Amino acid sequence: MKKFIISESQYNKLLEISVPQYTDKVLMVKNFLDKHFVRGDKETNEFLTPNKSVVISINDMGQPVGTLNFKDLFFLILDHFKEIIPNVNERDAFLKQIIKDWYNKKISKDGLLSINF
Repeated sequence: MKKFIISESQYNKLLEISVPQYTDKVLMVKNFLDKHFVRGDKETNEFLTPNKSVVISINDMGQPVGTLNFKDLFFLILDHFKEIIPNVNERDAFLKQIIKDWYNKKISKDGLLSINF
């Protein structure tokens, strides 16, 4: 096996080519989520056991308007960003990962997700 020595800029260029990151698109969706939603606690059922995580939609004044589960949030985001990625399967997986990472505060300030797309 041969070893190659490359500069940091060459390494970064290889990463850009080999790992398609949609950082600008991640940040666009994240900013939308930050503007219109806040993270809620888990919903509880009648036995007071955690049921599912929810997000709270807010108005322009920051006041709560209603709650959504992840499935409902996904369809709302999908409707708003339906043209973000042409491939339907890739787009759906991408948006689902953004929602998960946004809720868990795992989106970096540069728009990187916890897994690559």
